Amino acid sequence: MNLLKINSLGWTATQDDLDWLDDVSDAAEANHPGGLLHIRHHVSKIDKNGYGGREQHLTLNHKFDYLETVRRSVKLCPKVAEILANCKSCGGDQALAQLAYDQQVASWKRTLTNGPVSNNFVSIAPGVSVHPDAPGDVYIMGLWVCRTLVATGNPKPPAKSRPLTLVKEWLRDQVPVGRVRQPRLSSGSFDYLAVAGQKLFAP
Repeated sequence: MNLLKINSLGWTATQDDLDWLDDVSDAAEANHPGGLLHIRHHVSKIDKNGYGGREQHLTLNHKFDYLETVRRSVKLCPKVAEILANCKSCGGDQALAQLAYDQQVASWKRTLTNGPVSNNFVSIAPGVSVHPDAPGDVYIMGLWVCRTLVATGNPKPPAKSRPLTLVKEWLRDQVPVGRVRQPRLSSGSFDYLAVAGQKLFAP
């Protein structure tokens, strides 16, 4: 783990925090090329309105290539005829299907040209990042391979989105980029992280 990166965050990290980050970083680096890791009993954050708390087991591939995933998504994106046949939110509106397709593909192509949207995450290993506002927490970015729902928690009511937004969401769900996840691992939010033959526990 690059301690200079961690120090640049301005954390007042405990030695336990640093040991935990070091263990995760080392295990992620050592993991086989397939990059599979397993998060046991992960519980999503509960927001200020009491929504969240979904509990699940997650298996992710953290050694994936994000831009290649976007490139594949452009190639595999359903065309207008398929949208009309299979997307309920489209309601048979051909103009809506075409607009959603054009906007979503254009967005992915911008990502391929300009790179992913800039953020404050600091990478410490393949698919493993930390954030200045979350001392000691680890974010694992990967393609979900399988997931098992343990408890639903208190799901957030569906947002009243425009049909265009709903159709683009449907498009993303049909292609590889729709499988990208970035769960946050903090003390008490999961049982353990299994990677490279090890079980790692947060302090």
